[in-house]
Amino acid sequence: MNNKSTNFQDSEAKELEKSYRVADIVNQRQKTLATLDLKSGEQVLDIGCGVGRDSYRFFLDGANVTSLDISQKNLDQINFDCQKICGSAEDLSNIDDDSYDVVFCRALIHHLENPGTALSE
Repeated sequence: MNNKSTNFQDSEAKELEKSYRVADIVNQRQKTLATLDLKSGEQVLDIGCGVGRDSYRFFLDGANVTSLDISQKNLDQINFDCQKICGSAEDLSNIDDDSYDVVFCRALIHHLENPGTALSE
């Protein structure tokens, strides 16, 4: 894990989470999630899940959710049934290829030291 990502999560995650409650952002997020058209039982990997806001929506839609975040503090706030992985989007070597129906990542890339590495994963 790189210090830039870890420091961001620990120092600014709560403030960022508050910003996600602004009406325009909530509406855009709902539209984005609706386009996924998830089916019950689908396997979803939410990379950079934060405190699990989108993961929870996937869970409510009946998906089997894996929530991945670099901050264990964020993962500890998730209180619904999902697999939690503390790790970096830049190293997904512990996740089997082709094991998810949907891989979701929102508002993460600009926080990474090496976004190209994460995208290649």
